Amino acid sequence: MDEDRKIRFLVPPTLFLVSLLWGAWFDSAKHDWVVNHVFQPDWPKLIGLVAGGSLVVFVGGYIIGTLTHFILRKCSIVCGHSSHEVVLNEEALTRVLQVLHADSAQNERERRRQELFAGVMFDHGILRERYEGIHKWLFRRWTGFNIAAASVTALILSLAFGTYVFHITITFQWCIPVVGFAILLAFVGRWAWRDTMQMLEFMARLLRDKEES
Repeated sequence: MDEDRKIRFLVPPTLFLVSLLWGAWFDSAKHDWVVNHVFQPDWPKLIGLVAGGSLVVFVGGYIIGTLTHFILRKCSIVCGHSSHEVVLNEEALTRVLQVLHADSAQNERERRRQELFAGVMFDHGILRERYEGIHKWLFRRWTGFNIAAASVTALILSLAFGTYVFHITITFQWCIPVVGFAILLAFVGRWAWRDTMQMLEFMARLLRDKEES
C-alpha cells in the first residue's frame, strides 16, 4: 500500500485517541491514569503495546474511513448524484462525456448514473496519460479531502465513545478544542473537494475546446 493511503488510515484513529486522552486529562477521575500511563510509562510494555497496537490503529482507520465513505455516498445520492467522488454540473458532465466520446441521447438519470465512471475514466485515463502533473495534483487534493473528512468523523466519534463508552466527563476544555478543530477540518475538506471538482470541470472545458478548434 502506498504512503498516501497509509496516512489516510493512520491520521483519523490517531486523532481519535488523542481526543480521548485530552478529554481524560481534564477528567479528575481519570487524570491520574493519563499521567501514570502516558507521561510515566513502563517502556517495555509501551513498546509492546505500540507494536501490537499499530494493527489496531490501522484497522480503526479503515473502519472510520468506511463509515465516512458510507455517509458521504448516501448524502450524494440524496442530492441526485451517483457518488460524492465525482459531482459535475450538467455542462461539465456533457463535456467529459464528449471528450470520452460517450455522449449519446441519454436521459438525465442515465447520465447521472454514468457520472462517477466518466469522471474516473477522464482522470485516471485521459488526464493521467496526457497531463500527469494535473492527475497527481488531483490525487493529492483528493487525499487531503479524505483525510479531513475521516478526521471529522473520528473526532465526533471520540466525543461519543469518550462519553458513553469510556465514561469521560464532558468538559469545555475537551469539547471546545475538538469541535473547533473538527469545524476547521470540515472547511479544509470542503475546499479540497471543491478544488478537485472545479479542476475536473476546467480540464473538461479545456480539452473540449481543443477538440473543437
